[in-house]
Amino acid sequence: MPVHKQSRVAGAKRQAVLGKVTKQFQAMRYEAELAMFEKPVLEVEDVRSYDIVRSAIQAAFASPTTDKFLKRIAAERLRVRDFELVLSKGLLGQEALTAYGHLGNLDRGQIRELYLASVEHVAPELRAKHLKIYAYY
Repeated sequence: MPVHKQSRVAGAKRQAVLGKVTKQFQAMRYEAELAMFEKPVLEVEDVRSYDIVRSAIQAAFASPTTDKFLKRIAAERLRVRDFELVLSKGLLGQEALTAYGHLGNLDRGQIRELYLASVEHVAPELRAKHLKIYAYY
């Protein structure tokens, strides 16, 4: 075999091994990052109020109602990630607003986290459609 073909074959083998090692490293790094951050289990203090607000968030982000909810946020000229304003404008319902007022700081933090996670799990086509309320300005 000519020398230039041998070097191409050796180079291709090196690339294959390097690609495999890189993928293995990335998988190990991802597992290590997951192990470093484990979400602690926090007890809810006011279960009744927490469930009311949680249910309102889940209903707003349920598949058939998500588009309507995002349109209401856009009509109020709010950013979708601004939970406190969305809640204060009554977009999650008056009952949710009242129940949120009864929650302690720990429960409020968990509710905000649930809301923001729900915001990020919206389908990409809906996010694109409502880009203005998702954009960071």
